[in-house]
Order: sequence, then structure tokens, then C-alpha cells
Amino acid sequence: MKASASSVGWTRIKIDVDNHIIAFTLSTMIAYEQARQHAEFSRIPEHVLAGVYAFVEHRSQPGHFLTCVLTNDLFGAVGRADSESGAALRELVCFIHAEVPTLCYGTNAKVREWLFPQPTLVMTPL
Repeated sequence: MKASASSVGWTRIKIDVDNHIIAFTLSTMIAYEQARQHAEFSRIPEHVLAGVYAFVEHRSQPGHFLTCVLTNDLFGAVGRADSESGAALRELVCFIHAEVPTLCYGTNAKVREWLFPQPTLVMTPL
């Protein structure tokens, strides 16, 4: 598998399988330290931002507040937020929208599939 040069936010991947080239582009998040220093995202509490990165990069189960945000449960997010997280809810949603790959947030099903991916069966001809 080869990865070509990446530009900000995107990585191009090419896979050669039996002389068939499969190419796709993956969205990549900005580095954690960049997010901490970014003016628009600096109000997001450190533990919440770390939870987003752990969720995306390691498929770690987020806490209740972050799970509500990731699944678009506004009432649950507001009800579970501490004062610091509640005050930064808009910035957190903007960060997720701008940086987190869309295949792992937005609905309960997407979050569940991201956390517990189903193995794919690859069938080869006999």
C-alpha cells in the first residue's frame, strides 16, 4: 500500500491488488496540538477534545456527553454537559463538522459502526 503526498486535511491512498489499482482519499484531522491552539477551537475543554481524538483514532468509547454530541442528541448533550463543555458546545460541533470524518458521527448507527466495526468477508475465486 502506498500513500502519496498529503495536503492539509487529506491523504491520498493507492493500493495495488493483483495489478488492479484502487485509489481513494481519506480525510485526516489536524494534529491535537494544532486544535488546542486554533482560535476557533480553543474553548473546547481539553478532556473533551482528547475524547474526540481517542474516538476517531483509536475507536475508544466516548463519555456520555460526547456520545450525545456525536449522535446529534442535542437534548442529551445539553443535559449531560458540565458548565465548561456546555459553554463550548458550538465550538465542539464546529470542530467535529470540520475535522472528524463523516463516516463516524451523525447518527447512533454511524457511531456504533465506528466503535464496533463488522468484519468484512472477502471471497476469492477458487
